[in-house]
Amino acid sequence: MQLLLVATVALSATMVAGYSMREFEKGSSQETHACSTLVPLHGPERKPPNSAYQLSASRLADGSVSVKLSGSQPFKGFIIQSSGPAGEFSFGSDAIKVGCSQATIRHKNAIPKTSVSATWKPSGSGTVSFKGTVVEDFKNFYELSAVSA
Repeated sequence: MQLLLVATVALSATMVAGYSMREFEKGSSQETHACSTLVPLHGPERKPPNSAYQLSASRLADGSVSVKLSGSQPFKGFIIQSSGPAGEFSFGSDAIKVGCSQATIRHKNAIPKTSVSATWKPSGSGTVSFKGTVVEDFKNFYELSAVSA
């Protein structure tokens, strides 16, 4: 019985708010799926944007872009991707990079949070857009309305 409990806990620990750690192994088909759809590989279809979650982007004086996901209720996961000129995200301890062709970040853990922030630094010029998905819980995840800066 203890062995079953340990195995169950270990398997559960590999899941992070719907995106398993295996989903993001470099070059895996799961990583490709996540990069192209921004959808976790579980549960029902992604729901349309929910007004409880907002993605915002604002251009800073140095040309970089401040990107923020905020919620009026906690969320456990997210994936945010840039579209447009090449660039790179810098971020805090709540996010990690995903190996997509466009700059992409996702949650590092499933600890409930009400906001995450990152800075996108362009390697060229032009308008950049950001899109993504926010994971409220295992069964509820929402498309984020795209924003541009």
